Amino acid sequence: ESSVFSFTATLGRTINNIDALLLRIDQHGELAAANPDLDLSRYTPDEDDEETRAILEVGKKLTYKLAHMKLPDWREQLLRDKATLSSLHQRAQHVTPARDQKLLRLQAILTDKASNPSIGKDGLPNRKALVFTAFADTAKYLYEHLAPGLRTSPNIECGLIVGDGGAQTLYPARNRFNEILADFSPVSKRRNATTTAGDEIDVLIATDCISEGQNLQDCDTVINYDIHWNPVRVIQRFGRVDRIGSVAVAVRLINFWPTDQLDKYIKLKDRVEARMALVDIAATQTDNPLSTEQLEDVITDDLKLRDRQLMRLKTEVPNLDEDDESISLADLTLDEFRQDLRQFLDTQRAALASAPLGLFAVVPPDPQIPISMGGVLFCLREKAATPQTTDETSLSPLPNYYVVYVADDGAIKLTHMQAKTILNLWRGLCVGHSEAFTSLCRAFDRQTKNGRDMQGVTAQLQAALASIRSGVHANATQQLTTSRSFKLPAKLETKMQDAGFELVTWLVIQPPSPR
Repeated sequence: ESSVFSFTATLGRTINNIDALLLRIDQHGELAAANPDLDLSRYTPDEDDEETRAILEVGKKLTYKLAHMKLPDWREQLLRDKATLSSLHQRAQHVTPARDQKLLRLQAILTDKASNPSIGKDGLPNRKALVFTAFADTAKYLYEHLAPGLRTSPNIECGLIVGDGGAQTLYPARNRFNEILADFSPVSKRRNATTTAGDEIDVLIATDCISEGQNLQDCDTVINYDIHWNPVRVIQRFGRVDRIGSVAVAVRLINFWPTDQLDKYIKLKDRVEARMALVDIAATQTDNPLSTEQLEDVITDDLKLRDRQLMRLKTEVPNLDEDDESISLADLTLDEFRQDLRQFLDTQRAALASAPLGLFAVVPPDPQIPISMGGVLFCLREKAATPQTTDETSLSPLPNYYVVYVADDGAIKLTHMQAKTILNLWRGLCVGHSEAFTSLCRAFDRQTKNGRDMQGVTAQLQAALASIRSGVHANATQQLTTSRSFKLPAKLETKMQDAGFELVTWLVIQPPSPR
């Protein structure tokens, strides 16, 4: 999305990495063949024998023994990946700078800026533009193919700064980081008055290494050659020129968005604009620097949802101090689970449609998840609610649904307001297990006399319902005493009775019986 050049370079590096892995796999096979009596899974080379160590292990922070891996399968998949990437790499190389429409569009914008400069409050023309990109490869590519031509016509001097310490101009005398910034913004940087005239930089191409802590308000135009997924970075970029001391009548922000076809895949535009509006709502409540016109289309959908979620976060969490962890918008949106759910629905839609309510499973605790111990995870649904209902008084991060984790002794381990934690626990205990834990199911059947004695689980279910009711009433009481605009939800008492819920599903966490 940033540039065809960066895409091509990334493909080339990935192919080289695959070649290096294939070589290591082949060398590992040769070492195993040459030493049939040597157990490579247990062999540890000398500390200074880096060559042998590289043949035996892969990984950086976490290393894995090649002897523990299915090397023939992995080799086959690597070769398949290489073939696909090589085809893409070959096709991408055909997009030369002369055919790069994005590069040519930037060149036209910079040329027009120099030919028709804006006039500042001081009456002087301003030809300066600051071009940001998230990738050093793209920044170097832009400088290499723009700087010589712009210097010739219309006499624009360019500079380059990237995060690896690289700094460059076409005049060799001043190639240091601070010197280039001073040449680009001499007034705000208080450049030494003895600096010779004529070496001022009009266009600075840079990565986000200068998006913070720099005063560059001599410039009045910021160009985002690619949009960073984090809107805070976009704000920081714009903040380099939109600062106190600027003499610009207006400060411009020009954004290069992905093409329509690409944006349908990565959805960058909507995601960044939605996050930007969320920053506005939650913090400054100022105008969106991505332009209000672009925002109008998004705010009717995603942004109003974010607004409602913020209000819910304000009104639906009665006592944050009592929770074991902080609650954020992520706990209300639960976006990370939606893709998993969508994929599961696509493959199991018919089975789920015919499944009765109340199905359950029995799983063991996971030693990697400390919070998983004996208990039950309940999922309840309000009977009167429909999936389309938007209930402003709902006190669950899952509209119309409630999930609660109750320990074997009846204690509430996680309340319905901690839905994200419960769903993470539920997923962690179940994903990857397609068959029942037979021994645990038999043990549970013995405890409940094949379902005839469910007093223990019923008591846990009653504790879950009591926890939900307690949360509802606590919040209603708090809002009645603290908010002048709060209205008591209609039929609150009826809605919160036990008969107002139905059990959708439940998960029993059953510790293995000691032998």
